[in-house]
Amino acid sequence: MAKSSLQQLIDETGIDPKLAKSLLIFTGGDVEGAKKIISSFEKNIGCLLIKFGLNSIKAFGLIILLVNLHQNKVEKSYITVSDNMQLMSVDLMKDIAEIKQLINVTEVNSDYTYILKGLDEKLNNVKYLEKLYPILKSPNSEHFSESIINFFSAILNEITTEVNIVIKHRYIQIDPFEMGKIIAEGTEEIYENSQNQAENEEKKENIVNNQMSFIELECEPVYSPIKGIDVAILQEGDYLKVRISDDREIAQYLYKLLVSIEQTNNDYINAKIISKENLYENLVKIIVEFGPGILGKVICGTDVKIEADISGKGWMI
Repeated sequence: MAKSSLQQLIDETGIDPKLAKSLLIFTGGDVEGAKKIISSFEKNIGCLLIKFGLNSIKAFGLIILLVNLHQNKVEKSYITVSDNMQLMSVDLMKDIAEIKQLINVTEVNSDYTYILKGLDEKLNNVKYLEKLYPILKSPNSEHFSESIINFFSAILNEITTEVNIVIKHRYIQIDPFEMGKIIAEGTEEIYENSQNQAENEEKKENIVNNQMSFIELECEPVYSPIKGIDVAILQEGDYLKVRISDDREIAQYLYKLLVSIEQTNNDYINAKIISKENLYENLVKIIVEFGPGILGKVICGTDVKIEADISGKGWMI
């Protein structure tokens, strides 16, 4: 029996069924088009794996840090500290889910809970992260490896006063869908053993949301000095008319698809505002949503008028 389009897309990409279904609806059942969108997801998540040894106090640890390079925030961290020196033998090139599982099953020695707590606090502290973000955003830098080692050595020294520190690391950039798979790996048993069904469903939904990777397309608003809406009064839920100015191949494919969906011969697309942020020098950044995991970025002045609909209903197609 022939596979359904949904099953084919899941089998060929390993994508979450919910996202696969949304993409097929968006592409009108075009499996190849959905695969093209998936392959274009931006790799804006930094995945940093660290193993360390504090030789004088015989403490050894593993860290997985998932960092959103687009929003400058830590999405998730996994840490363990143990007296088991075999942690220093872990191959960081292994599947990340396997390393995560090892972290989860490694019992933290009670003598080292202060190290675990200190790492957790510092890797969620803006003061420290502001030093780490620039390093992760320039992985090809000549001093990248040295900078990573110095960063974690300084933190561990601050927590323990240890100076005999060995740091090994691996760093890759992945898309949010890949991050979602790492986070979701091994959670089913936790859900099954939990007694709070409502909490289970919320956790599962959060994981699916993490998998909703996105492509962000460069866009321009449709200026209308006479009949337009003041940018200043626009808010989330309003609709804009935008032109896709992005020159990437995937952008051209999505433009043709969106025009087909709207059945219009115009060169603009209707899109819902999902966020609005004031920038410097009287500029505003507006993020709009075209479809599942597909966003558009508009930057314009705060004192202009553009074609928009503030009724919350959008234009009639």
